[in-house]
Amino acid sequence: MNSNGRDIGSAVVQETVSQILSGLVQKYEMKEELIFSRNLERLEMAHIKMEAALETSEKWQITDGSLLCWRRKLKRAAQECDDMLHKCKLRILEKEQMEQEERNYIIKSFGKTNILPVNYCWSPSVLQWMEQMLS
Repeated sequence: MNSNGRDIGSAVVQETVSQILSGLVQKYEMKEELIFSRNLERLEMAHIKMEAALETSEKWQITDGSLLCWRRKLKRAAQECDDMLHKCKLRILEKEQMEQEERNYIIKSFGKTNILPVNYCWSPSVLQWMEQMLS
């Protein structure tokens, strides 16, 4: 086999391995997103329950020290939960913005193409390859 044949074979193997690894990473990222989404829903439900308990307890004439302490702790927990929800939703927005910027970069660099689907997962290795192709 001549050097051109080896180079082509090497490129094919490299691309195949890259696609396999990219698929594995994509599956892992999808699993992580699903776990994150489920945990976010659980956090939202916990926050709703805490707020409902606080609203109900505000209607009661509580004078017992331990119950007043419980209500203060519940208020603090509800506030921390609300802060965490805000941070999680901000993280989602930042990720969506980053993905949109990646799509805009690809479209700007390569124009619209029918070769790859619009929702193609742009892994760092694919972006790096495309940048090398541009230079």
